[in-house]
Amino acid sequence: MDMKKFKGFYPSLDRALDIVPNHMIHSLVFTRREKSFTAALIMHYRGNEYREKFEELINYDLGADWYKAAYRINVAFMCVDLESINTESLRVYKNQPQNIPKGIEAADDVEDWHENLGYYINTKTNEVLGTKHYIRSSRDRCYKIDYYDKSGNKIKEDQREVIGEYEDWNGPREIYNIAIEAGVSTGFAKKVNKDQGYFIVHQD
Repeated sequence: MDMKKFKGFYPSLDRALDIVPNHMIHSLVFTRREKSFTAALIMHYRGNEYREKFEELINYDLGADWYKAAYRINVAFMCVDLESINTESLRVYKNQPQNIPKGIEAADDVEDWHENLGYYINTKTNEVLGTKHYIRSSRDRCYKIDYYDKSGNKIKEDQREVIGEYEDWNGPREIYNIAIEAGVSTGFAKKVNKDQGYFIVHQD
């Protein structure tokens, strides 16, 4: 679908959709944190052209190594919380493709696995302030999220994101209608221990 149909709701998203070509976008994540509504954009990674466009979007040079996963594999997706751009706490995320278990299609039989990694980056000092590790549990149908400080010490663990409903996000009905009318894949999620909900729109 033409993701520009989602323009007009959040200035940060409008800017992102003007920068990132439609074919580079994988998903949009609309987030509610208590009474604050924001958005995140997930991009494909398919080489330097995609890296350059992502760094134009986030206005920050992550360095080539950030896009490398284990076993000389590149990441497949990267994401940014759009409201964090041009702040002193940039929030960016990448997937961990080397961890995808064999037989993932038999989801109920798969052990929990580390799917995504998030970074809080001080853009003034280039210091990583902390990280989030997203462990996918197919059996429990959730993410189990562990938080680490800048020294690598675990400070929170097993903070869960689970399947939600529209009311858990409760954002603009117009956003929901645009996605439904386009016939794309959508989903809702929520944090268990926080007043936080999500509406996810997958382009492909």
